[in-house]
Amino acid sequence: MYRVGILLSGCGELDGSDPAQTVAAYMRIETAGAEVVAFAPDVQQRDSIHPLTGATLSAPRQALAESARLARGACRPAAAVTALHVDALVVPGGLGVVKTLCDVAVSGADATLEPQVARVLAELQRERKPVAALGEAVLLIGLSRREQRLRLACGTDPALALLLRELGHEPVAGGPAEKIVDANGRLVSAAVPFGLLASPAMAAATGAVDQLLEWLLAV
Repeated sequence: MYRVGILLSGCGELDGSDPAQTVAAYMRIETAGAEVVAFAPDVQQRDSIHPLTGATLSAPRQALAESARLARGACRPAAAVTALHVDALVVPGGLGVVKTLCDVAVSGADATLEPQVARVLAELQRERKPVAALGEAVLLIGLSRREQRLRLACGTDPALALLLRELGHEPVAGGPAEKIVDANGRLVSAAVPFGLLASPAMAAATGAVDQLLEWLLAV
């Protein structure tokens, strides 16, 4: 049985992982007969946002504990995960990716990655294990692989396209049903527009996970 990791950053589009993208990825992995290995760094989120008002909350939230909400309690600390534990990885979008897994939301192209996340991504890259990035997660992968020029999905967001170029990558426009494949990097990405509809998240996650499974089955 293949094991597909899901790297989470909390629970919620505004300060963690996008729930719709995460659930869609879970469903596709499970229906394909693979095992999900969810994990997140055991760190405080950069901020905590009220989902109704958008106001910043004073009480801090822990990324691992919040991610466990999405993983139904089965979420490992990133410090306990290595490339040996997974055959492939999915990183759902959500603003927690660019606030907690890295600080690109604050520092732009000068951003750095959370240390345990950086280690796991580097191990997966060395082992050439395939990775899927959804929505904002393209920035995390782009930051972790600045030495490569990757083709990464930017949807129709000019600001995202500009930042990907600043990181040294090639932004590719497209809708959520269109997966952008970088075969050399064994990377697939898909854009997910911000909004209330779940169907774009479902389309993006399904297409990206299908590409991961195709690579795994070809080995």
